[in-house]
Amino acid sequence: MSSDFKELNIVKTRLEESIQKFWETNNCQQGKYFSVRKGLDRAEYVQDGSQVTVDFYCKNNGTITIQTKVGKNYDKGEQLAIYLRDELVDDDRKSISVSIRNIDKDSFNLLLEFLEDLKGDNSADPVISVSLNSEDSLRKVMRTTSKYNDSLTLTHHLTTNRLQIQGKPALPPIW
Repeated sequence: MSSDFKELNIVKTRLEESIQKFWETNNCQQGKYFSVRKGLDRAEYVQDGSQVTVDFYCKNNGTITIQTKVGKNYDKGEQLAIYLRDELVDDDRKSISVSIRNIDKDSFNLLLEFLEDLKGDNSADPVISVSLNSEDSLRKVMRTTSKYNDSLTLTHHLTTNRLQIQGKPALPPIW
């Protein structure tokens, strides 16, 4: 498997639509996209008279690995993988770390309120979850995760008014 298609930051909700678009622009027939089992989706289609199969592994870290060497006609499967990588991967970073100065306690609490509001009304399947990791006289550490397995850790350093953001965002920014 080409390392060019491992652990890509692809928004899974846009994947099927983009595959359909590829099929339309490349005159593919008999295309179907389906779930094989939990964590594995598959696209099967005919391109230029050749049967093509491409697998999509939804990793626990929120990324997707595209496997083109399934069945025959790997080169045609790789065309789809290249298209999806170019179309859907806006950010190829595996993790981020940012430090922001002059964030006082009130501003940090306002940010937490905003994140809490992002949960939405559906508590059974929230968009994100926010949890307190630790808190002491020097810092407050919060962790946000989404249903796509991405996560960010927000550390507010109380004595220096510095906000540190670390983690692995799998989705484009939601704010």
